[in-house]
This record gives sequence, structure tokens and C-alpha cells, in this order.
Amino acid sequence: MSADGTVVAGGTVVGRIRIAGLRAATSGRRGRTTRPDDTATPSADLVQRQFSATQPNQWWVADFTYFATWRGFV
Repeated sequence: MSADGTVVAGGTVVGRIRIAGLRAATSGRRGRTTRPDDTATPSADLVQRQFSATQPNQWWVADFTYFATWRGFV
């Protein structure tokens, strides 16, 4: 409405959006991206639960569910 030069109160805009059935874009927490499979077998324990290293760079462990790229999630 302000692009058309009309001066309105914020409540008027909210009311018009609600009547039109629209929702504002929000940022913040989104829904769950993964759901655990309770029937899946766990991965093998390749480090035998030994989480202490005797020297630097002895153990490298990584775990990620998804990774955002310019073309979408991987």
C-alpha cells in the first residue's frame, strides 16, 4: 500500500493480510529435517568407543545430516 502512496496504520495491513489468508515470511527455526528410523541397525563402531587420542590428528570424526549448497541440500 505504501508503494501506491497510501498511508495506513500497521494494524490495517495486518488485518488485510489476515483477510487475504496470507502469512508473513518469518526467519528462525524451521521444521525437522530428519526423522530417525528406529528399525535401522546402528553403524559399526570403528573406534571401539575410544574417544581419547594419544597424539594430534589421530582420530578424525564427522557426522552431519544435511549440508546446504547453492543448488539445495545434500
